[in-house]
Amino acid sequence: MYFLSPQGVLQQEELFVAVEMLSAVSLINQGLEAGHMQEFSFSLVSPSAGLSEVEPTLLHRYFESLQVKQQQSIELLTWNQLQEGINAINESVQDEHQQLQCVGLINSAVLRGDAQKLLSALLLPSCGLEEVLPANTCRYLNLLTRAQQHRAQVSREPGAELWLADIQEAVKTANQESQRALKLGLSLAAVNQAVKEDKVKQTLRVLMLPELHLQDVLTCCAAQYQRELHCRVEPRSLSGDSRSPWVRVRLEDRSWYYLHLTRLEGVWEQPAGFRQNQVFLDREQIQEVVSSVSASFRRGALWKGSEELITRLQALCRGFLLRQQMQARRRYLGNNTASVVIIQIQAMLRMWSARRKYRARLSFFRRQVGAVVKIQAFFRASRARGEYRMLVHSATPPLSVVRKFLHLLDLGDGDIREEAELLRLREEVVRSIRSNRQLEADLHLMDLKIGLLVRNRATLQEVVSHCKKLTRKNKEQLSDMMDVERNKGLKALSRERRERLEAYQHLFYLLQTQPLYLAQLIFLMPQSRSTRFMEMLVFSLFNYGSDCRAAFLLLQLFTEALRYEIRCSTCSTLTPPTPPCTTLTPPYTTLRPPAAP
Repeated sequence: MYFLSPQGVLQQEELFVAVEMLSAVSLINQGLEAGHMQEFSFSLVSPSAGLSEVEPTLLHRYFESLQVKQQQSIELLTWNQLQEGINAINESVQDEHQQLQCVGLINSAVLRGDAQKLLSALLLPSCGLEEVLPANTCRYLNLLTRAQQHRAQVSREPGAELWLADIQEAVKTANQESQRALKLGLSLAAVNQAVKEDKVKQTLRVLMLPELHLQDVLTCCAAQYQRELHCRVEPRSLSGDSRSPWVRVRLEDRSWYYLHLTRLEGVWEQPAGFRQNQVFLDREQIQEVVSSVSASFRRGALWKGSEELITRLQALCRGFLLRQQMQARRRYLGNNTASVVIIQIQAMLRMWSARRKYRARLSFFRRQVGAVVKIQAFFRASRARGEYRMLVHSATPPLSVVRKFLHLLDLGDGDIREEAELLRLREEVVRSIRSNRQLEADLHLMDLKIGLLVRNRATLQEVVSHCKKLTRKNKEQLSDMMDVERNKGLKALSRERRERLEAYQHLFYLLQTQPLYLAQLIFLMPQSRSTRFMEMLVFSLFNYGSDCRAAFLLLQLFTEALRYEIRCSTCSTLTPPTPPCTTLTPPYTTLRPPAAP
């Protein structure tokens, strides 16, 4: 260890530094888990931790951030994760400091009323404000001044400053108000243009725009709106100045928004050399016209309110007349009830007569079914003969005739021979299958008979040798003993015992090919009493590994038993004095003959 190590291997000093650093990281994780701020702070600023740019004033923020990060992660925090968390906090604090500086610059610009400095401060990247538009600088200054004055009144501090959230809200509000003011100006320009073009439908459509917020706009008064607005615009076009492209729009907060009619753009600050277009109608004037026309329409509708009373009177009269007609009709039907009964009787008789005729006709058709079938068969046969005659004798038979007899035209000598060969092969296959099944049945029967002969061989010899010495009673007892011997055991000649024998065969095959069952049994059986039993069971099941297959399956069992024992054991029980599987291996190696070289 004290000599130079080859390239790529750590020196003793490097190992010492790494262990010391890992110990410091472990102490930091312990402090985070336990929630001990003092222990965490001491370990974090320790030189052995090797963490850079650790600010003592930010230890509390380090602790909170790294504790949250550790709770989110399943494993302990590494040195890189700790350094990344410290760097993130430092960058966040630096950004906050820069934002505070930007907020100070913005508040200073608002106090001085300097729009250019305010725009410069709002556009600083460190400020983090979104959607700052230079065209809305004047509106920003106006809203921020109002917000600062409101904060000073609420807090009763003349020098109260705005926070970043207040500034972002003011910027957002100014942008929204700019969009609404532009939409309002464009809507007013659309109304003036529609009135100028004298288009009634277009005027009604622009008057109902939600940006204008006009009250009492009625669809049925579209023509009156167009006429009254045109009367307002026409005198102005003769006497007023209509060459200026600028118009001024008053908003709800009594502020002004200036719109350029040619470029369709608006600003908050009054342009140089501004002159109002005298022909342009503003929102108050349009609302005045709409309200007057709607009020006139409602007054006219009110004068026509008496029509409703007349309508009700007419409805009552019509109802009275209709009820009279209904009562007269009911009296007429009541007086002619006997005639109705007679008509019903006549209808029943006509129905019975028609049903009788229908049944007679149906019976006639059912009796003539044979004749109808013969006639149909005759016509079909005649048509088939005619089509076949046309196919044979005609040079150009129709396609429908050829299609009917197409299956007969494709046959040839080769097709007939192939069909005969196919039939012969099918018959041969069927005979082979039947022969194989019969052979299997004979083989099974022969197996049973051989078993009977083997089981009863000694009994038959005893019967032959002592036949003359036995009485009739002894013969009956011997016959009963043979029946009992024949009917006991798995090899008894009964269906139930044969099914049980097959079930045992399936069980032994499953235990041989799936070694996990015996491996679990070997591991779970107590060693003090089950060693000889398990040895006898395993080697009997695998026939002592007498052939290659049994030896291979037995080795698979030993392998699976060792794997299961290692997988289910702990560190303290991994190496017991005598593992269960190792007690079976020596007998196997003793019984197994050595492999050929």
